[in-house]
Amino acid sequence: MGFKLKVETIVKTLLFIKQRSKRTMKLITKLLLTTIAVMISTFMLSGISIIGLGHNFSTITLLGIKDSFYLAVVLSILNATVKPLLKILTLPFTLVTFGLFLLVVNAIVIELADWLMDSFQVTNFWWALVFSIILTIVQWILNKVFNSDENRNGNSLLLDQHGNIIS
Repeated sequence: MGFKLKVETIVKTLLFIKQRSKRTMKLITKLLLTTIAVMISTFMLSGISIIGLGHNFSTITLLGIKDSFYLAVVLSILNATVKPLLKILTLPFTLVTFGLFLLVVNAIVIELADWLMDSFQVTNFWWALVFSIILTIVQWILNKVFNSDENRNGNSLLLDQHGNIIS
């Protein structure tokens, strides 16, 4: 009885570690895809610049790739913290404009990232708006191509203590 309990505890621990590593890899994959999306979007728009990253592929430097990754991290943090608050505060405008005001919220998040990072520069609000739209489209395409989700049908997988899939 005691040995079986220890084996079950070990199995639960291993499953927990496996799930944690999957989440970590998923986060890293999303950050890398966002980095690539940031680089592509920057190449497309002359009003957006990242130091070390020009507007064509021949001017990429390691500094530009690093700063693109930092921008991806900053945007992820802002999207997780500031953006929900902005959505709540601007809910009346969003309802009146049938959701189009969310584009403005995205542009505000881009402007905040510009303010936080010295290496990322946005010419004006309109470039931030266009950048947010292009970035969203490129991220969507990259996520479809590289599908960072393991379960392609969109359903969550539930596992029991033995690692069996619960339907």
